Amino acid sequence: MTDFDKFINEQNSQEQLDKTNKIIARYIEWVNKFYSDIQNIWLKKYINEGTIILQSQAITIHEESLGAYDVEKKSIIIGPNTVWLEPIGTCLLGTFGRIDMKFRGNIVTFIILGENITDYRQQISISFNGKKEGKDIEPGKPVWKYVDPEFSGKYDTLTTESFQRLLMNIISEKN
Repeated sequence: MTDFDKFINEQNSQEQLDKTNKIIARYIEWVNKFYSDIQNIWLKKYINEGTIILQSQAITIHEESLGAYDVEKKSIIIGPNTVWLEPIGTCLLGTFGRIDMKFRGNIVTFIILGENITDYRQQISISFNGKKEGKDIEPGKPVWKYVDPEFSGKYDTLTTESFQRLLMNIISEKN
């Protein structure tokens, strides 16, 4: 058996497929939790009143290390405005996944991070001559956060108030 044969067998092994499927399933679960929070918490009152409409459509994400998989993309319709919530994927440096909220070229980025991570510098650790520099921080359980629209490097946990403010600002083009 050649090295290439071994490589192909490893890539197609049940263990590798199980690992890939587990990552995809975990991401889809987090995406569904995000959508559930929108529908059942953050925008519940407005969806129930009919002043906000939430719609779904299936999309396929293609990730180099995971392959293709299907996930839902949502639209939030407020009056004449349609804001898209588009899952981007799992293979993002320092995060477990990402969803972008898009409207007229503006984007708000939501990422899954440990609850204790509040700044991108907390994710970086560099070693020089055997000496480690950077912060050792226990990341905590994964939660959805948003990237500060001012690009300050700060991450904030999503709440009803912050999600509603981000939605209002993206439509009003104040981000």
